[in-house]
Amino acid sequence: MSLKKFESKNPNSKKEGEYLDSEALKKRYSKLENVKILGDVFIDKFNEKAPLTVYRYIRYCWAKEMIDSNIVSFANPKVWEDPFEKRFINGNYQSSGFAPKQLACFCVTTEHGLNEAAFWRGFDPDGQHDLVQLTLDFDVLLNSLDSFAGRHNATIYVKACDYTYTSEQLKSSGKKSFLKNVDSLDEEGFINLMSLKRRAFASENELRLFVYGDNLSFENGYLKIPFEDKLVKTMKICPNPNREAFLSEEDIKLCLKKRFEEKNISIVNSLLYDKVPVFNFKKGAKT
Repeated sequence: MSLKKFESKNPNSKKEGEYLDSEALKKRYSKLENVKILGDVFIDKFNEKAPLTVYRYIRYCWAKEMIDSNIVSFANPKVWEDPFEKRFINGNYQSSGFAPKQLACFCVTTEHGLNEAAFWRGFDPDGQHDLVQLTLDFDVLLNSLDSFAGRHNATIYVKACDYTYTSEQLKSSGKKSFLKNVDSLDEEGFINLMSLKRRAFASENELRLFVYGDNLSFENGYLKIPFEDKLVKTMKICPNPNREAFLSEEDIKLCLKKRFEEKNISIVNSLLYDKVPVFNFKKGAKT
């Protein structure tokens, strides 16, 4: 049996009519030639007019950079910090006859409110209070990824994390758990491996979007993908935000300009501590 038959066992916390399931999603995105949806995936759709949305918790400075540049950064899983998260990207697959291509990943959650408090804490272990939750338009995201994949001969895989297994099971060879009765490996099987996550994190309801191909140009461990149209629908600021983390000098100036624009008041920055050129002593200089 190939691992491609391995299915996600994520619980679906949404009510009937509040989401689209895998079959509905495959139908919706049937024209996207480079996108494959694997296993059980559920995406929010609370009414007919509402867009499909997913969510990402991220530091404000990175969110601002993403919005200003119209670029989403997909990480090479090899740069992930958690050893469990990157175990399979660093795996040895020679005996299987399978050679993985390059892989980049972007992680989101399908839950906009459930476990929100845990997300704020989990993504801010140092208490910097500089996080935001971005609501992302799933249509825009997938269409942008499909275009990118078409230009770079890559495949986009959409896969919900599988939280079936414990830490001990995921540290093993998997022959008694996630690789039970599996005797071969292929692309989809590899993506399934890359979607395994410890049972302790099941409340995250994480969805992973993978770019899989031979010619991915990484910059410092990240693949830059331009997005088309309006990707970010909403930005929610974390509880008790650190004001300094959200307001740079530039932001303050822009806020004040908007506040006093009707009064025609010019807003400028103090130059008191601006950098000065290096002093060069010149013999006989008269000025």
